[in-house]
This record gives sequence, C-alpha cells and structure tokens, in this order.
Amino acid sequence: MAAYKPYCLILIPILILLTASFHVAYGGVDDSLLLSYKHVVIRNDLTSKDNLVVHCKSGDSDLGRVTIPYGGSWGFRFRVNLAHTTRFYCHFTWPGQSKWFDIFEVLRDDNIGGPWPICRECVWSIDGDTFGGPCRIRRDGKPPFCFGWNPSKGF
Repeated sequence: MAAYKPYCLILIPILILLTASFHVAYGGVDDSLLLSYKHVVIRNDLTSKDNLVVHCKSGDSDLGRVTIPYGGSWGFRFRVNLAHTTRFYCHFTWPGQSKWFDIFEVLRDDNIGGPWPICRECVWSIDGDTFGGPCRIRRDGKPPFCFGWNPSKGF
C-alpha cells in the first residue's frame, strides 16, 4: 500500500484559494471560474413568425430536437469542463431554412481576454433576417452582439 502524502492536504486548499483569487480579480462571481455554471437561452424572434426547430449537441450531450413557437424561448444549463473546451452547436430549421451555429464556445462566451464579455446567462435571439445570424443579447440594453451562421455541417 502506498504511503500517505500529507503535502496533498496543503496543496489542494492552496489551489482552491489561488483559483478563487483569480476568479474574483478577473471574472466576478460565477463568470470564469473553472467548471463555471452556464445557462443558454434561445429565443424565437423569427420575422416570419414561424416555429423554430432547434437540435443542440456537444461532444458528449445530445439535447434532442425542440420546437420553439414564435415569441417563445428554450434553454439548457451546463458547467464548463475542466479543460475549458466546452462547446455546444445547434442546428436551426424553419420553413425554407437550415442553419448551424456554435451556441456556446469558450473562446467567445467564457474568455476573460476575449473581445466579447463573458456570459453566465447567454441569451440568443434568432430572427432569421435582420442581422444575418444569431445575436447574443446584452443585459445593459446596448445593441446585441451578432454573428454569422456557421458553414453547413452534419451531426
């Protein structure tokens, strides 16, 4: 049987304190801590007022197909993985349209040094026409961050 190493009892609390200090200094409460909690919300704002069918997946989760009526929303919750590589991508369909988008990716949505603010609750508007792609809604009332659709790909 291996000998017990008492230095582990010191190392673990030190790592927790360092992570928490970094988190408070740079991310605020619940923003960029490893394994941070996230909530993605998708709103159906289609200008055509059609139902929006959404099918989201990550590397290890298939959230299934969901139909969101016009004016409605749907969301899911998860934690960012330890490697900080969490990514969810969604297939969006409505009459005459089939589009793909990475609805959550760490480099865009959970990156302290990135060009966009970190989101704990990432609210996305899908309107189909106005902005040419999904828009992440800002809580400060300023114009949303809008992005283009991904090139087509299959699940």
